[in-house]
Amino acid sequence: ARSSRRMLDRDGGEVARATSLVKYPAGSRFPSHRHERGEEFLVLEGIFSDEFGDYVPGTYVRNPPGSAHAPFSRDGCVIFVKLRQFDPQDLARVIIATERSDFSASRHPGLLELELHRFGDEHVRLFRATSEVSLGAVSWPGGAEYLVLKGELADAEDRYPVGAWLRTPPRSPSGAEGDAGQRVLSQDRSPGDPERSEGVGFDMTQLSSLSESVKTTDLREQGIGAGTKIIA
Repeated sequence: ARSSRRMLDRDGGEVARATSLVKYPAGSRFPSHRHERGEEFLVLEGIFSDEFGDYVPGTYVRNPPGSAHAPFSRDGCVIFVKLRQFDPQDLARVIIATERSDFSASRHPGLLELELHRFGDEHVRLFRATSEVSLGAVSWPGGAEYLVLKGELADAEDRYPVGAWLRTPPRSPSGAEGDAGQRVLSQDRSPGDPERSEGVGFDMTQLSSLSESVKTTDLREQGIGAGTKIIA
């Protein structure tokens, strides 16, 4: 069974730094392969497996540079995955069952956070709103990425439903707000990455139907994929 991939971001040729959503149909099985620059993923639907275990929805995994595995899915799954984006010195393997983890208070009232990983200038967190939240002006020196998992994220530019992914460029000020129950995966990166200076947004509301056609913008001919919009 073949997997379906929705590319969100790609930099490189056949072997590329990439961020994507991948849908594995039931019975998917792939041979063992190495991740020379690491692999990071979050299970969104179904159960993703390899020879080391089964990963249920909400499981966050980091396979460090040089690691190898043979992935499969018995009943099918959808994952959010990032390839070749590790610091070469970041060698920790991380597995966190976020649905069973305790969140702690953040510096923003009404917003809880679960730290998933921190190394160098990279910081990965899961945010959960317990009430209506407004962050005011927030600026990340190296930019940030967000994946909306529950609820809706909003800023001065637009509103982003479940499944929306967006990246803000370095030092770009933004204000975000959300309602109770909202859950967002957040990743702020190292400062001043010149190859990632643009902001990008994808509306990926049909996470369980990646192989189906969805409405696209006029950016399709540029190879940027379905449901794309530039927000910077």
